[in-house]
Amino acid sequence: MSKYDFEHVFEPFPQDSYQYVLNGMGFEVDALAYQFACHRDEVAKQCFAHVEQLKHKAQQQLQKNRQVLNAIRQYGIQKM
Repeated sequence: MSKYDFEHVFEPFPQDSYQYVLNGMGFEVDALAYQFACHRDEVAKQCFAHVEQLKHKAQQQLQKNRQVLNAIRQYGIQKM
């Protein structure tokens, strides 16, 4: 359960209150969602690191803008 599960920012009770009531009623907590909520900063850091790796890989494989523009100037753009 996260604060984003609620439509309104100013709920009458904090999200923890709902979680305690649901747990008391025997509802099982989604372990994966709970783990993500507890470790979302680490997960976000891992995601950003992955994006940086993809960016670096793309920068190595793609031509520089000047090269692309020179090729377009020389050969034009072909119709598909």
